Parts: sequence; structure tokens; C-alpha cells
Amino acid sequence: MRCGTIGPVHSLTERVLAHIRSEELLRAGDRVGIAVSGGIDSVALLRLFLELRSELGIVLSVVHFNHKLRGAESDSDQEFVAKLAREHGVEFYCASGDVAQLAAEQRAGTEAAARELRYGFFNNLLESGEDSIEESNPSGAAAYDLVSFNRSAGSVAPAQSVPQGPKPESFRPVIGTAGVAPFPKQFLNKIATGHTLDDQAETVLMRMIRGTGLRGLGGIYPRIMVAHEDGDGHGEIIRPLLRIRRRELEAYLADLKQSWREDSTNADSKFTRNRVRQLVLPLLEREFNPAVVESFAELAEIARDEEDYWENEISGWLGTVVQWSQPDWTHELPGFNGAQSLVKIQPPRAGLQAVRVRAPTLTT
Repeated sequence: MRCGTIGPVHSLTERVLAHIRSEELLRAGDRVGIAVSGGIDSVALLRLFLELRSELGIVLSVVHFNHKLRGAESDSDQEFVAKLAREHGVEFYCASGDVAQLAAEQRAGTEAAARELRYGFFNNLLESGEDSIEESNPSGAAAYDLVSFNRSAGSVAPAQSVPQGPKPESFRPVIGTAGVAPFPKQFLNKIATGHTLDDQAETVLMRMIRGTGLRGLGGIYPRIMVAHEDGDGHGEIIRPLLRIRRRELEAYLADLKQSWREDSTNADSKFTRNRVRQLVLPLLEREFNPAVVESFAELAEIARDEEDYWENEISGWLGTVVQWSQPDWTHELPGFNGAQSLVKIQPPRAGLQAVRVRAPTLTT
């Protein structure tokens, strides 16, 4: 495939490309880590990006976090993802962590603990280099370890808050022996996750059930800015599949004859998301609205637009002094004190804009 042309591709690839461009999620030269768990969504995301990388002018890596929740099954997922990266000649970054232990220590749910560790790993890939990892961890103690760093010979070097997870000092790198090359100063500047339209609908519905405000209704954001601790630059976590249904990704992988891993916990009804996915949304689709998933996603987009609007409005007024001027007719009011003709909400200071607001005239 030559740079600048897509060639024969699946129609789904063209839709993902259109979404990436409309949201301006990527630009040429980005070093993008594809977060691959081994499941349908993330494997499809990787295969789609492998088709699009020349057109987009980006360099891909595969990122995997082993939550160690399912014993040998979790390790087999890691091996599957590593093999997939090797087959397609892309870099592979992997870490593991004890999610169960963190959940117990923080008295939090398993899903929340897994997300904290996973996003902590993502954040470090977006902001750390070899020097910062080694220098910040003299003791060697680790909340979780960077267990492998494998560079393929064929690879080429190119806000809503995010859980920070363990800090960079919690890493202890163990570098693989095959094809090892020096660590880049910054591993990646973008990480793409495989969140789909279904994930968006599930998230919005769960938040509505539990109770939420406008920000919560915004659901999964298409992009999250991750600021570096030293204030020098930033990375991003992007979600290129938010307009794609999960069933479309399954059909796409079937067309490619690409296998994936099934997570046994996806069938466990003790998790709220699984119950919403297996029971509630199918019921709503079947009995009330066949397009309910799209409707929840549209609601999320409206909520995000509203949130953006008010944030812009508020930021526009920051640093502004508002003064209230009493109109002449109020001088005749009983008990009026002429000294109150001008009420200063905040005294003006140098460099601030002063705004005089005239009170409305009362009519009968």
C-alpha cells in the first residue's frame, strides 16, 4: 500500500477514517498506541488502524495491560496480543498489575481499580521516557511492572480528568532481548481505545440510573487531554470507534478471518455493565426503540456540547468586574439610600475589564 492511498478497504474503514478526520483525532506523525485487550473491539481497532496508518501518516504500537484477574486466561490474552503485534510488525508495550489488591486497599470496585491501573499505565506511556522511569524508581518497588518492551525490526519511529494511577516511580522496566532498541524520549503521544457506540449507550444509561448531571450525561468523550506532570506538552487518549456498533466490528473481523479472545467475565451478571448490556438495552431496543443505542449516544453528544458552551461562557467572564448601577427611578423608593446608587460586586483592579450593568425598568 502506498502512502496517500487507501486502496481496497472495508466500508467500515472508510467510516472510521471519516470520523477521525471530522473530529481531528489524529495528524500526520502521531505515534499512536492501540490499546488491545484481545477482545472484539480492540482487535478490530488494531486491524482498522493497520489499514489506515499509511493514509493517516501515523506510526502504530500495541499497548496491553494485564489485569491478572483471570489467572492463566489473562496471561493467554497477553500472549495473544503480543503475537498479534509481532505478526504485523509493530511495537508492543505491556504492563501488569494486581487489580484485586488495589480494589481491596481502596475499598473500590474491581472495574474502578482496573481502570485506575490501566490508565496510570497509559499516562506513563504518554509522558515518560527511559530516563524518567529509571531515575524516579531507585528502590525498585513497583505497584505494577512494565513486563516487556519489544520492538519489531519492521517498526518505524514517527478536560475531564483521567485516573492517574500509580506514578512513574512505580515502574520497573524489564526489557526484552529480541530486537531491543533505545527507549524514545516520549513513548507515544496518542493512545486509542476501542470504545464503541454500544459502550457509549451503556455508560449514559448506567449514569442515568445511578443519577448524574450534565457532565455525566456526556458519557465517553471522543478525546481526553493528558497533561504532562512537568507541564511540557501533553498527550491524548482518543476513541475512534464511538460511532460504530459492536456487531459491525464482529462482522468486520469475520470478513478478515481474524480471531479474538473472549473475556469470560463478560458473562458475569455481578457486573452492572454486563446486566445493562445483556438485559436492559436489548429490552429497550426490542420493546421501545430499535435505535435506542443511537439515541443515548446522541444525548451524550448534546450534553457535551452544552458543557462546552457553558465552559466557554464562564471562561469569557473570568477576570471581569461587574458593577450594578441603580436607575434614577429608584431614588424615589421608600428607604432608598443615595449612597447605594452604585453597588460594586467586585472592586476593579488593574488589567481587569469593568462592566456597568443598568437595572431593568419596572413596568406595570
